[in-house]
Amino acid sequence: MDNPPCRVSRAKLPNVLCPHCNVQFQRKNIKKHIYRQHTDKAVRDITANSHLDAVCIDEKNGIYAVKKSFLGPFMPLHVQKKTWGKEHQIKCESGLKTFLCHHVRSLDYCSANATDTVLSEETLTDMVENKWFGENRKRQCLQLQSQAATASVPVSVNVTLKSELKRYISVYEPNVSYYSRLGRVVVIYNKTMNNWHCPSSEPRMSCIHKYVAKWHLFETQRHLFRKVRSTERTSETTEHELLSENTGITYPPEDDRLKKMVSYIYSSKKYPCPGNIVLGPQVLITSQAQIVSLTGVLKGLSTYCKECGQCGMLYRYQEYKDGLHNFDDGVTILTFNLCMFLRNSLQAHTAVGRVFDALEETLKTALPSRDQLLHAYLHFEALTAHEYKYSCVNCGNFPPLVVMDLHKKGVFSMPFSDIEPVPEDFTGEVNVEDFWDSVSLEMIARGLTSSKCNRKNPFTVHPSTRRSNTVLNTEFLKAQGPRNSAEADDINITEDRLSNELMNLKVDAVRTLCKECDPCGSKIDLILRLRTEMQNRQAYDKVFQKIWGASGGLAAIMCPCGVLYSLKFNIRAEGPRDFADMLLSWKHMPNISVYDFARGLVNHTNVRVPENPPFQPNEGRLAPPTPENIQAAKNRTLKTHLPWLLEPNTENFEHDSHPVTKSSQHYVLCDKLHEGNSKDEKDILRRIEHVPELAGQLNSQVAEQFFAKMRKNNYFINNMSPSAHIFLVRNIVHHHNGWREERQTIEKMKRNVRNVSITLDTLGKAVAGNISITVLKYVLDPKRNPDETIIRAQFTKVQQVTLQRRDLLTLGLARELEATVSTTLTSYLGIAHCFCLVFIFCLFYAPYG
Repeated sequence: MDNPPCRVSRAKLPNVLCPHCNVQFQRKNIKKHIYRQHTDKAVRDITANSHLDAVCIDEKNGIYAVKKSFLGPFMPLHVQKKTWGKEHQIKCESGLKTFLCHHVRSLDYCSANATDTVLSEETLTDMVENKWFGENRKRQCLQLQSQAATASVPVSVNVTLKSELKRYISVYEPNVSYYSRLGRVVVIYNKTMNNWHCPSSEPRMSCIHKYVAKWHLFETQRHLFRKVRSTERTSETTEHELLSENTGITYPPEDDRLKKMVSYIYSSKKYPCPGNIVLGPQVLITSQAQIVSLTGVLKGLSTYCKECGQCGMLYRYQEYKDGLHNFDDGVTILTFNLCMFLRNSLQAHTAVGRVFDALEETLKTALPSRDQLLHAYLHFEALTAHEYKYSCVNCGNFPPLVVMDLHKKGVFSMPFSDIEPVPEDFTGEVNVEDFWDSVSLEMIARGLTSSKCNRKNPFTVHPSTRRSNTVLNTEFLKAQGPRNSAEADDINITEDRLSNELMNLKVDAVRTLCKECDPCGSKIDLILRLRTEMQNRQAYDKVFQKIWGASGGLAAIMCPCGVLYSLKFNIRAEGPRDFADMLLSWKHMPNISVYDFARGLVNHTNVRVPENPPFQPNEGRLAPPTPENIQAAKNRTLKTHLPWLLEPNTENFEHDSHPVTKSSQHYVLCDKLHEGNSKDEKDILRRIEHVPELAGQLNSQVAEQFFAKMRKNNYFINNMSPSAHIFLVRNIVHHHNGWREERQTIEKMKRNVRNVSITLDTLGKAVAGNISITVLKYVLDPKRNPDETIIRAQFTKVQQVTLQRRDLLTLGLARELEATVSTTLTSYLGIAHCFCLVFIFCLFYAPYG
C-alpha cells in the first residue's frame, strides 16, 4: 500500500502596512493599492510601456512629432533632439526649459520614421485645373518646396498616427516664429467638418501652409477631396429697515460710525477671518431677509446687530463658517457656492445679470434686482483675502522681458466734471495701496448705504489720486503745455493709428463724425477730411471719444507667459507716458520691452530721466543706426546676440543690473504686427527677428490674445461705474493670472518632476524643492504610525539595530536625543564623528560585585 502524499504547508506571509494610510494589505496587493489610491493619475512616468507616441519627421535635424498629452486625440507638437554633429539641440515647442519634459523623454522609445512623400508638380497642376487654387498659390508652393530641398528637409510630412477623423500634416516654415519655433507648422484637416486649421492664420483664412497640406493630401489621399470646394475665405472680411425706536440705535450707522464699521469689516472680516468678540444683546434689524442660492430662495429670516458697550461699534453678521455672505442684512444674502459660481461665470465671459436671469427662470422665483445682486458679489470679492501678487512663477518677480499694449475697448463712462483738479504741488507720485483700499471700502460700504436708507457712501472713489510716493501717475500732464521736441512725432503717429481705426468704422459712423465739416463724399474723402481736422487737439479728442469711449482704455504690461504684471486705467487717450509711468515704478526695469510705438516710448522716457536715460545703449535699438546696420537689417542679415537672456552675465556686471540677467542694457522692440507702422527707417533696428535668442521663442502677440478674451466682457463691464469697472477688471485679471500659473506652469512642472515639491526661489521663480526635505517631512510626521520601521542597520553579523518613527521623532520635535539613536544614524550613514552635547543618563547599574 502506497504512502499517502504528504502536504507541505506554506508559512503565511505577514501583511504589509501601507505607508500612506496605515492599512494592512497582502504583500501582493500593496503595489496595486498604492497605485489606485495614492498615485496622482494625471502624473504618469515615462517608461517603455507608458510613453507618448512619436514619429521622426526630419532625421537630419532630429525633429520629431510627439503626441501632446496622454489623453485626448492625437494632437502632435514638434520636438527636437539632436545629439550628433557639432551643435546639439534639445528643444520642445511646449517652451519648458527648466526640465526635460515628458515629450522629450518619450523620444527614448521612438523607433518610427515618417514616410517620405515626393510631391509632384503634375499633381499641383491638376489642383489648379480643378479650381482648388490659382496659379499664384502654385508658384508659392513650388517656391517653398525649393527652399525645403535647399535645406535638405522634407517640405511636408503626414504625422497622423491614431486618428481617423483628422489628418495632421507637418509643413516646413523657413522663418522661425512663435508658432514655428522649430521651423515646422502642423496643419490639421478635419474630415467630418471639412475644414482646415493652421496656427499661422485665422480660421477660414488661407495661408501657404494650408495649400501645401492640401497638395500633400491630394497626392496621397485624393479621395478626401470632395466636389464641394473648401469653405475657407480667400479675402478679408472681417431694504434696510430701521431699528425700533425704543432701542435708541440707528442702523445702518451714519457718518463717522459708518466709516468705522466699514473699516472694521474690511480689516477684520476677510474670508477666512479668525477672532471672537463678546458683545451686547442682539437687536433686530429685519425679519424679512432672504438667502439666494443655486437651488432656491429662502425667505422670512431675521438678521440682528450687536453694539459694543465700550466703543459703540456696531457689529453685524459677517461670518463665513455657515457658508453665507451677508451683503445688506436683509434683501441679499448669498451662499458661498453661488458666489464661486459667479466668479467662474465671469471667467467664462458671462455677465452676472445673465446668470441670475437663467437662475430666475430655472427656479421660477423672483430674485432681487440685478444691480443689487452684482453689488453683493463685488462685496464678496472685496471681503475675500486675495493676494494680488501679479507675478509669474516662470519669469519671477522681475521679468527681463515684457510685452506692453492697450485694451482700447475696455472703457468706462465718466463725466468730466467728476474729475477733481490736481493740486499745484502734485508731482505724480501716488499711493497705489491706499487707492485700491479705497476702492474695496466703497464696495463694502454699498451694503450699508442702499438707496432706501438715503445715505451717502463716504468711501466713493473719484477718478483722482492722492499724493504719496509709491508709483507714478503723470496722466494729468497730458493736457498741459507744448510737447518737447523729442516727442514731437508722438501726435502724428497717434493720428495715424486713429485713422486706421476710422477705416474699420462703417460709412454711416464716419459720416456722423463729419457733420460739423462736410458729410459728403466717399469714405476715403471723409477720413482724409477728419485727418485734417484732427490736427486740432480738441477735434482729435472728440474723434477719440467717439471711437474708443469716454476713458482711455486699459494699459497693461505682461510677461511672455501671459501673466499680467502692471495695470493702469487711463482717463485720457493712451500714450507712451502711461507705459513710462509703470516701467519707472518698477524696482527693476526689464531689459527688453516690446511695444507698438517703441520710438515714442524711448524719447519720452529718456527725456523724463535725462541724468540717467533708462533705454541704453543706442536709444533702445539693437545696433547703432548706421547705414550699414540699417541695410543689413533690411537684408535680414543683422544678428544681435543677447546671451544674458539664456545665461546670466556673471562677469563685469554693474550694480544697477537686472537681478536675473545681470545686464544693465535696456532695449525697446516693436511687436510683430506693428513693425511696418513706423516711417523712420531706424526703427528697423528694433525688430525681434534680429535677436537669435528671441526669434521664434517670443510670442509678441500675447497681450493682443489676452485683450481678445477681455473684449468678450465689454458688453457688461463698460456699462459699470468707474469704481465698479476697475474693481471687477482687477479681480478678473487676478483670477486669470492664478489660472495661468496653476494650470499652465505649476501643473506642467509637476508632470515632469514627480514626487518633488515645487517652491519659489528668492526671485519668485518656481523651482524643484529639495527631495530630502520631502523625505524628512514623511519620517518626522507625528500623525503617522510611530511603530513603522524607518532604518534597519547591520553593524556586525550578529548585531542589528532597527529604528522606528518613535525613535527618530526626537530629532525634529525639540526632544531629548537618545544616544543609541545618534550612534545608529552615524554608523548607518558612514559618519565617523561623535555627537557633542549629548547627555547620557545612567538608568541601570551593573550588579554589585
